[in-house]
Amino acid sequence: MVVSSDMQLSLKIESRTEKFILSCDSKSETLSTDVQLTICKAPFEINLIQLKDDSYFGILREKLLWGIDVRNY
Repeated sequence: MVVSSDMQLSLKIESRTEKFILSCDSKSETLSTDVQLTICKAPFEINLIQLKDDSYFGILREKLLWGIDVRNY
């Protein structure tokens, strides 16, 4: 999903249980379903590095086991 950088997304979770787990950037938090989440652009920027022999899709393929016969695991 691609949205404009000035947009805010508001999410309300519907569930059969009273709590859900939010996972973001390797951190997890248990929240109540009556919590409303708002996602917006951060007020700061960060610098990223890209290693010479790595690519975003290569790392994603490796982590999600794309193209690998999972019967061997």
